[in-house]
Amino acid sequence: MRDNKWYHRAMQDDVSPGRGDGPQLASYWPDALGMQGTRAADIIAALNFHGHAVMLFETQYVRIEPGWVSAVHRHQHYEADIILKGHAHTITAPAQPVGPGTVIYHPPHRPHAWHAVGTQCCEVLHLQFDVRPAVPLRHPARWPVWPDFFTDTQLLFGEIEEQSPNWSDRFALRLAVIFSRVLSLIEAPDSDAPERAATLRHLAALEEYLQAHLAQPLTLDMIAQHLCISRRTLTRLVRQQTNGSVMDRLRTLRMTRAATLLWQTELSLQEIAEQVGIPQLSNFCRCFRRCYHYSPARYRRQMLKTRASALNLYSFLGRTAIPAKE
Repeated sequence: MRDNKWYHRAMQDDVSPGRGDGPQLASYWPDALGMQGTRAADIIAALNFHGHAVMLFETQYVRIEPGWVSAVHRHQHYEADIILKGHAHTITAPAQPVGPGTVIYHPPHRPHAWHAVGTQCCEVLHLQFDVRPAVPLRHPARWPVWPDFFTDTQLLFGEIEEQSPNWSDRFALRLAVIFSRVLSLIEAPDSDAPERAATLRHLAALEEYLQAHLAQPLTLDMIAQHLCISRRTLTRLVRQQTNGSVMDRLRTLRMTRAATLLWQTELSLQEIAEQVGIPQLSNFCRCFRRCYHYSPARYRRQMLKTRASALNLYSFLGRTAIPAKE
């Protein structure tokens, strides 16, 4: 049973107005979805963050016009923002450009601000939550990027838009998956900080190298040599962190890139297969089906259909929007 003080708590954040056209908020959970929000709250209550209880009490879809600059502000709660579309620049530390898939997070009372840049509206999935007992968060050197964000968030929005039979149960589960993945990206202090920092550096270098060489025929020996560690050490580090192998991670990144190319471009399947390092089309289609349970062609049709539905998402959410507080 969730704590009603958390669920219905009034926000009393120290927020000053920003410059430019303000963000447009569409709060679609928990209030706008009624029992769907209740189911999601019950599922999420089973999650934990480094052994601490968590409670997600607000989720908002936020659309920000280009050029909007927030004032430096702080909240009484934890918050995380997933950039869905467009680009921005965080003004407070760590100050850096952010784009689609970036996860930005802040603990209670920490001042922060950011600026929507470029010519495209910035769309954000905003999560507000509590951790009990409170846990101090450590800001990373670079904000983490969640490669699979598009698929997971589009599936969530698709449930809201279509409302097919049993959609509320699927919505609750999809929201719980998104929130749990966000929690997995957030850094918190631990007793093995030095060793963990070295491991994270190796894994970050691995991720960067794989992302930059997806089209090339990589081997485990080549990857280990580039990272200046032994093949055995690399295998052990990756297995400890992911319960999988280096080549499993490479296949996942290749399929994630392929999925993005399928919905973002009009490239042929053969061209996409070559760009993700699996030039034999039959092997590419088999790998993709194993990962997404769809053929590449069917996945492209489904994503285009979902994207068309998403164009009506903001207007749909706007009908149930909770006005932004002054």
